[in-house]
Parts: sequence; C-alpha cells; structure tokens
Amino acid sequence: MTQHNILIIESSKVFQKLLISHLIDDVSNDVEWTYEVKGSWKEAEPLLREKVFDAVVLNATLKDCNPEQALKNTKSIAPDTAIIITTSDDDRFVETNAVFTGVQDVLFKPEITPLLFRKTLLFAISRQNLQLAAQEREKLLLSRLAKKRSVSSSSSSPAIIEECGKLLSFLGRQFEDGQLNTSKLTLQLSQSILKSRVKVGSFKGINWLSFKIPEKHLDQIPVIIEPSKETAQPKQCLVVEDSLVNQKIVVRILEKMGFEVKVANNGEEAVGILKKEYYPLVLMDIQMPVMDGVEATRHIRNELPEIRQPRIIALTASDLDRYSVVYQEAGMDGSICKPVTSSKLTKELEQVYFKLESKS
Repeated sequence: MTQHNILIIESSKVFQKLLISHLIDDVSNDVEWTYEVKGSWKEAEPLLREKVFDAVVLNATLKDCNPEQALKNTKSIAPDTAIIITTSDDDRFVETNAVFTGVQDVLFKPEITPLLFRKTLLFAISRQNLQLAAQEREKLLLSRLAKKRSVSSSSSSPAIIEECGKLLSFLGRQFEDGQLNTSKLTLQLSQSILKSRVKVGSFKGINWLSFKIPEKHLDQIPVIIEPSKETAQPKQCLVVEDSLVNQKIVVRILEKMGFEVKVANNGEEAVGILKKEYYPLVLMDIQMPVMDGVEATRHIRNELPEIRQPRIIALTASDLDRYSVVYQEAGMDGSICKPVTSSKLTKELEQVYFKLESKS
C-alpha cells in the first residue's frame, strides 16, 4: 500500500471538512492518505518547513496571503512537492498564473467530487515525480553530450561531409554520362538530407556552378526552400501535452491563430497519431508519462518518411539555455519555455514554421 502525506491550506472550515471527508472516504486498499490541515499561510509555513509532503492543496483566496505570493512561497520552501490550487471561480487568470509557477493542477470547488479530488492528487504526485526524474535524466544527457563533444576536435559533422561527398560523386557521374536525371537527383538530395540530419532548406542557396555543372543544366536542379507565407503551410497542429490546464491554454492560443488542433496526452499517443495522420506542426511537451517528448521525437524522426516529417517545437519548463542542445539532438526544430503565450508562440512559428499574417 502506498502512503501519501497531504498538506491542505484552506481558509474555509466547511471546505476543510469536505476535503478531509473525500480522503477518508477512500475505501481502496491501494493508497493510505495522511493529512495536515491549516487555515492560513501563517499557520502552514512552519509546518511546510518542518515536514515533507507529497502534495499541497492550496486555496487561491487565503486571507493573510495573496495567491501569487502563496504560490511563490510554497515553491520556494518545497520545490519538489506537487501543488494543486483550489478556487471558487472558473478564472482564467488563476489558470495562467498557476502555469507560471509550475502548479500541477487547478480544481474548481463547485466541481470537486471525492473521486476527482483523489485522482487529481494521485496524478499531480505522479507528474511531479516524473518531472524530477526527467530533470535528472536531462542532466545525464547533457553530461554525456559534453563528453561526446569534447572527444571531437572538429565542429563539422562527419555524416554531413560523407553525404556531401556522395552527392558530388553522384553529380559527377551524371555529367560524365552527358545526362542529368532530375528525378534521380531529387532522390539523392532527399537521401543526403535524411542521412546527414541536415534540416530541409540546407541546400538552398548552393552555388551549383562551384560543382562545375554545365549552365544548360542549372535550371533542372530542384531548389529545396524553407516554408514561408508565400508557400503557405496548412494550419493543422498536434499538441502533445498531459496537463489539462496547459492543454486548454495552448489550444486556445492556436485556435485564435486559425489552427485546427488535435491533442495527444503523451508521446506514445502522439507517435501513433502521426503514423496514421499528417500534421505539419507538433507542439511537444518534454516531461510526460508513458513516453516523454524527447523519446517521442526520436521515434518520429526515425520511423516516419521524410515527406511526412512535421516541424516539432518543444514545450518545456526547463532552462532552455541548458537543455536546448538535448532537444536539437533529438531532432526538434525549436523550443518554447513555459508558460506558452501568444507572443512566444508567434515568434517561434515565424522562425521554424512560417510567417504568420499580422492580425489587427
């Protein structure tokens, strides 16, 4: 049997009793709930410093502390503890602020049932543990990457050099035979891009004359270009995110931009969807149960054909300066630090997807 220790910080005596009854009513043999209840931040703070809790259930309207400060204080004292906010109003401001401070979930008091309360607690604790494990895994990845890079004395990729050599050799044979097969050249370019992990668009602007290609053949060479508003991308997006609060926020922003949005709850689900359906854009959360975002991206890059490869943007609560190299190595095209806002998403899409039309 698993034991979970919960701290409830709630100013309403009535709601204190209600939440306690929800825990006591759990007749399953899987979880043993222990709890402490305090009516104010002043009463809760010393207890939070003294004991370790698996989760804190924090009322958004404490009388002696505003919600922003209460969240900040809780995260500062117990950074590894899952936090759930309770509020009487379906307030988007509360949702957004909760995401800013790394809250696991938000519960609206009129909707709380015994089963919902216990499941939310279990989910929040599980997600928090996954995040902590993912942070340790990212640190290990960074350490391995640093060692790998220190071994290499050159910044050039051997794979790219090898594939470019094969491409030049192929072109040479074509011209020696006195013919240029455009379809074969297109295939060779695609294979070189795929094998060397060069992003689409890397062959744009090549001075083909430097390869001693006869001028009469230059107009036959396919040009691979980056998408822009002139080459409009279909506005469909797959959002891969396990947090219901984050799902609502990201979907709301994308729909305002005119996107058709589908949601996957973890990386494994996303890979399954992309094998059946094409989405040109994927917003990929990093820390998820079942399969995290980095692993899912590797599956997508290795298992989907080149023509169905999406642009993948990471959604992460981690430090981008430290971990962006991990996401790039996995095959992601960009990254956004949570919480996701319209301005952040627009800026990143302009960099890696297309130029969004400005809207008044």
